[in-house]
Amino acid sequence: MSEERPIRVLEVVDCLNAGGAQTALLEWIRRLPRDRFQVDVVSLFGPGLLSEAFADAGFPPAHLSPFRWNPLIPLRLTPWLRRGYDVVHAHLVISSFLCERMMPPDRLGRLIVHVQNPVCASGRYQDWIERHAYRRAGTVLACSRHVLNTVGLCRNGEALHNTINMGHFRPFTPEERAAARARHGLGDAQPVFVAAGRLAPQKNHALLLDAFASVRVKLPEARLLLAGGGPLRETLEARARSLGLGDSLRFLGFQEDVRGLLAAADVYVLSSRYEGLSLSLLEAMACGLPCVSTAYPGADEALEDGMTGRLVPPDDAPALAAALKELGANPTLREVLGRAAREFVESRFSAEETASRLITIYQGLSA
Repeated sequence: MSEERPIRVLEVVDCLNAGGAQTALLEWIRRLPRDRFQVDVVSLFGPGLLSEAFADAGFPPAHLSPFRWNPLIPLRLTPWLRRGYDVVHAHLVISSFLCERMMPPDRLGRLIVHVQNPVCASGRYQDWIERHAYRRAGTVLACSRHVLNTVGLCRNGEALHNTINMGHFRPFTPEERAAARARHGLGDAQPVFVAAGRLAPQKNHALLLDAFASVRVKLPEARLLLAGGGPLRETLEARARSLGLGDSLRFLGFQEDVRGLLAAADVYVLSSRYEGLSLSLLEAMACGLPCVSTAYPGADEALEDGMTGRLVPPDDAPALAAALKELGANPTLREVLGRAAREFVESRFSAEETASRLITIYQGLSA
């Protein structure tokens, strides 16, 4: 291939909703040198919440369908896969499954499939798909070592951590913190816990509500802000009422300005049953917030217990409550852990570092 011609890359993703995979993809392709890479983005369905952001960055996405289960999606994807791209990079399970089966066999060596969650861990329809995915592509990338280990046999596997824009997700000034607290009607001395994520079974917010009910016994002024929408909102609201949480808990819905919300927090909380590598957790750490997370498999790749935050056993409400009480009552400990969290994320998850690794992978496949 001539050195003068840019490397042509096709990014295929299930959708462009505001998830960790989509956010990481946008940060990566923004950092690909335009004189060396030509990137097209195809979303199987949409538009999604990040579609406009991709277009604004210079990568207007093609959406193959306005809804998920359109039987025409494979037919509409086929012409893209036959355009002779130097690299095809499929993100998330449906895109990976379709690309592995629809690319010409002699070009599968140029296909990357990117795994964002432990394989067959959801208990949903995608488990069946994943049992038949990630076997034909030339390269498998996973967001963590743990996730890569769940893939099983693959031709060429590598862990590539999701990325953080360290310039955007940075520690807050006193003025930013005061303004964020004022927006939510919070006092400066109130312990504030924040959790951001889809209100779905994976995130196990019910565990967090149970733990927070215990926290309020010791810290009656504490507040919990839950950002995100999802199918369990009504169920969780009913649980909050039964626990008597009242106005100490606020369901905020989807929040476009994540950093603006984190500025109101003292502690970030993740109560998930499983994750790939939680981008919301890394964003909070990059902002210098101490974090408490369930010790789902692979959590220790992001959070070091006692050094950058607290890890507690999954599905253990008393243990989660104890960690929240400890940090909620100790500003000095919060400051120490938060500073260490920022340094840890900066050393391992910066967009520049992970984009550089992706550039090397693309160049190797296109040679």
